[in-house]
Amino acid sequence: TSAGNNKENNNQGENELSNLELEDDDIENANANINVNADVKASTGAETDVDANTTAGESSSSDNSFIKPCEGETIRPYSMDSLVYSDTLQEWITHRGIDIKGEMYQEVRATQSGTIKSIKNDPRYGTSIVIEHKNGFKTVYSCLLGTSDGLEENQEVKQGDIIGKIGNSGVFETADGAHLHFEMLKDNEYVNPNIYIK
Repeated sequence: TSAGNNKENNNQGENELSNLELEDDDIENANANINVNADVKASTGAETDVDANTTAGESSSSDNSFIKPCEGETIRPYSMDSLVYSDTLQEWITHRGIDIKGEMYQEVRATQSGTIKSIKNDPRYGTSIVIEHKNGFKTVYSCLLGTSDGLEENQEVKQGDIIGKIGNSGVFETADGAHLHFEMLKDNEYVNPNIYIK
């Protein structure tokens, strides 16, 4: 009887130990599930943040998109850090815009929506139009034959509107023939238009 009782007690002890081991396994599994769920949430949150940043970036890029002001080959690049040769001035100079070769009377378009800031006869670059855009941008269209009929300062224009025609009115660039001298500024600092034109 004593042996039977001992065997029963041993069996009971083994069962209790087994139950404890099962409980430990359950706790470990529960902790593992919690960690997995936390990782999934963190991963989902990170993906959400990436999506949000991507969307914001796409919106910003869209806000700052500019179209080409006219069709044609770039015959002189933007060059503020190095010198380019001027056939007109017969010397090496910096160049704060790009020159786009075209035909006389070829249409010039607003690269982005904005407000006509000024229409002037620049002593170096001839008939010029300055458009002020959002986000601190300005665009300058020079060496024009003339402006579109009725175009006035403080007038709102939309991206793609015809604002003038290509000519050769710039005294500093007469040797280049008919072309558009195009400049872009960001916060009143000259920038390379090719970075922004799509």
